[in-house]
Formats: sequence, structure tokens, C-alpha cells
Amino acid sequence: MVDDLSTPEQTVQLYVEVEEGDKLAALSRIIDTTNGFYGLIFARTKLAAEEIAQKLIERGYEADSLHGDLSQAQREKILNRFRSRRTPILVATDVAARGLDIADLTHVINLSPPQDPESYIHRIGRTGRAGKEGTAITFVTPEEVRRLRLIRDLTGTPIEKHTLPGAETVIRWNREKIRSLLEERLENLEGEDDPYSSLAEELLKDLSPRRLVAELIRFAFPRDLDKALYPEIKEPCRESDEGIDRVKIFFARGSMDDFTPETLNEYLARKTEIDGARIKILTVMEKFSFFTVPENEAEKVLSCFAAKGRRKRPVAERAKGQGDAPPPSEASSAEPSDQVIEAEEEQPSPPDKEP
Repeated sequence: MVDDLSTPEQTVQLYVEVEEGDKLAALSRIIDTTNGFYGLIFARTKLAAEEIAQKLIERGYEADSLHGDLSQAQREKILNRFRSRRTPILVATDVAARGLDIADLTHVINLSPPQDPESYIHRIGRTGRAGKEGTAITFVTPEEVRRLRLIRDLTGTPIEKHTLPGAETVIRWNREKIRSLLEERLENLEGEDDPYSSLAEELLKDLSPRRLVAELIRFAFPRDLDKALYPEIKEPCRESDEGIDRVKIFFARGSMDDFTPETLNEYLARKTEIDGARIKILTVMEKFSFFTVPENEAEKVLSCFAAKGRRKRPVAERAKGQGDAPPPSEASSAEPSDQVIEAEEEQPSPPDKEP
């Protein structure tokens, strides 16, 4: 254990084993089952921070991203909203969060384990301050488990495994939050002589009160009680713990090519003739993706998507680092997936675009 590494005593440290493609869903469940969630979420790259924040916004959360490419004015505007809790969710990179001092955070969430114990300590030290309890949660894929173990061993603190709540539990939480919100608003009504009350009287004459209230709740909270929006999150199989070495692959296609984790897995299995269960999709970004395959299958993937004919650049390459952003030379413009990959053998490659 390193002597100068210590974690806050008031911070509960947890980890969740989850596949890369399920991290957003896992994050949503933690937010939805926390009263007054006020959290700082760490992403590895600017791209990842922006994308996670945008996807949270699309799901109905008040969120923002903080990274090094923002101007000072933009940074201050974002931090002011976060400090006032108008935006209770901030997705940030380590560089952007350096020196950030925010009081009363309920959560710090690492979308992936940081590269070193010092970064881990700095991140989680932002919650559990001034005698208040806080929670630090780290998401880990099978490929990241060893790094989290190293952090745990070097800091000498327990990091307990956490089980994500199921869909039924999340729905129950959302029901109670809706109920509390409506009861609070009704208690604060000053009178019934207003246009809304008169409209309510007209509607109640012609409609079932039960059906009317149900439709109003559905209109105001369209996502909160829909079980279909909380699909099952399966705990990943830790093949790496069984002595199987895996290779991380950069793939120059992403969501702009209509790929999702599921369709990318199916496509790779079909093209490479590798069992889809042996292909682990890590992340699908806008213009590129990452996945892993067993070491003995890697060459089959690289050969299948190697540079051919006039396609000067391979579509798949061994990843050069552990982050979620590709090297600048690897970023690809978006084209239709299957047909274009095959057609590139006969046509010039389009110019690169930066992610």
C-alpha cells in the first residue's frame, strides 16, 4: 500500500460490473433511485463527456459536460448552473475538473477506473466532505477489473460490489417521486379560481377522473413509468479471469453508420465468422467503435478489415491506447457500413474527419 494515499472516511466506495454498452443505462438507474441526486461523473475523453451528457439530456435529465476545450466564459456558465443545482449532473474529464471544489455532492461516478490510484483519490475526494456522507461508484468492464483491483490494493480501502436495481425497483422509485411532487404542488396551491381549475371542471364533466389523471401524468412524465425503457442489464462474463487474453480493436465505423452495440456485434460475427458471444462491444461512438476479441481471433478480424485495393486505411486496427477516443489518424468519415466497406475496395477512400 502507498502511504500517502487515503480515501475519505465518509465516502461509501462501490463498483458495478457492467459491459461498456450498458454504462449509460446503469448510470440512469443510479440517478433514478437516488433522492436529490447531485453528482460529478468522470469520463476519459472530451468526446465521451459530451456524448454521455447529450444522451442524458435526451433521456430527460438536466445535465452538462465540462472539458478542456471550453472557453473560460463557457466554463463559468456551466459551473454556475452546477453549483446552483439548476444542472445537478455534470460529466467531466479529469483535466477540466482539476481544482474543482463543489460542496455537498451526493455522488462521484467513474464511468471507467482511472489510470492510477492518485486520480481515483482526487476524483472521489469531492464527495463525503465536512462530515457528510457521499457515494463513489466505479463502473468496470471485464477488461477493467484488474485496474480497479490495483487501485483497491494500493489505497488499502474496501471497494464493495454493488448490484444495480432492477426495472421494477426503478419504477417504484419513480412512482414515489411523482406522487411526492404532485402532493407538494397541491399543498402549495393558493386557490382554485384560475383558468386551469375552470378547465379541469369542464374536463371532469365529460371524462373519467381516473383516466384524465393518468393521461396527465403520462404527458408530464412520459418515461418514468415505462418498464420497456429499463431493459435487463446482465452482469458480464469475466473471460479475462479465466486466463483468456483479449485484444482491444479500434473500428472506424460508429452510430453515424447506423451501428448500435447489437447490430455491430451481429455485423462483425457475420463478416469474420467469429461467434458473436466471443466479441465484446466496448463502446459505439458517433464515428468509431471499440470492441475486444480473444487473442487467437484478433488476426482474423484485422485480416478481414485490412486495407484492400484503393482502400488505403484498414477499417479495424489494434487500439493504441486504453481511452475511448481514437488516434487522430484513425478517425473515419461516416459511410453506410456493409456496402461501403466492400465498395471501398474499388473506390477512393474519402478524406479523414476529426471526431
